[in-house]
Amino acid sequence: MDVMMAYDEFSLIVEIEETIMTLSSLTS
Repeated sequence: MDVMMAYDEFSLIVEIEETIMTLSSLTS
């Protein structure tokens, strides 16, 4: 697996998690 591809995938997961955390804090 290419290192940059793995990094991009990790960054995408982090962004999604941050978005979910933000939405959760807004709805609660």
